[in-house]
Amino acid sequence: MQVKKALKHIFLLVAGFTCLVHVACAQKFKKSGIGAFGASQWYVGLQMGANFSNPHPIVSYSEFSVNSLDGGGIEKQYHKRFKNSGKQIGLKTAFSPFRSVNVSLSGLYFDYAYGYTNTFGWQDQESPENALELNYDHEHHITYLEFPLVARYYLVPKGKIKPHVQAGFYYGLMLNAHKEVTESGIDRASGGQVAFSQPAYATFITPLYVKSQMGYLLGGGLTYRVGTLNMTLDVHHKKGLNSITNTKNRYSETRQILGFGNVQDDLKLNNLEISFSLMFPLKFLTKDFKPIVL
Repeated sequence: MQVKKALKHIFLLVAGFTCLVHVACAQKFKKSGIGAFGASQWYVGLQMGANFSNPHPIVSYSEFSVNSLDGGGIEKQYHKRFKNSGKQIGLKTAFSPFRSVNVSLSGLYFDYAYGYTNTFGWQDQESPENALELNYDHEHHITYLEFPLVARYYLVPKGKIKPHVQAGFYYGLMLNAHKEVTESGIDRASGGQVAFSQPAYATFITPLYVKSQMGYLLGGGLTYRVGTLNMTLDVHHKKGLNSITNTKNRYSETRQILGFGNVQDDLKLNNLEISFSLMFPLKFLTKDFKPIVL
């Protein structure tokens, strides 16, 4: 029900904005004789790119409780942003009521990635040279069907190269999630020093996440016009507004996962997105079938 309600709100927002800009354009260009039809344009096209996640832990959790004053070193060390690379691809539609403004709605398949490492150690109190160090590297991949609604303003509305700034909101439906855990370590408890590593263990972890996420985005880019085709490069900072962790399944759905430290933190997913779009005009002048070029 929440998904249907959110999609309904997005549809009503787009429909309402479209009606308003059509009325505004009709009033603006009525006197000049241009007409609202010739002063606006619809586009449709393909959007693709890469994204780099930066998870923001709200509250951290662990399988273990530690009595020592220093906390015992059980904290997760999250990977840096550019190690968490994902991708996105999908369809995009846009409406320009006039040259300087563009509003778009996309339907995109997003693959987000993030990860963390944690280390656990044991040392024999009577023979300190006997010790064991275990390192676990956790890689998470989450896929969403995402719907960004973005308003763009062109700083230089005329010409083939047009820089722009933009802002918007997005809503995503989670499709599935999986993770890989890699174990490595150093064994000093068997009379020597032996380094070891195990093959990555993979499993689905969809129940560990809530069914949706939402947030806002801010960014800018460049649009380059080749004939009637618009090629656009966008760079966004995306900030998640809700925790993506399913708190009900925090402990119950992690028993089958290899490795320590697999309990999910409460976290929001922030993201740096780089996208490339190819947009084709849909409206043509009726006399000579030439597209309207803004």
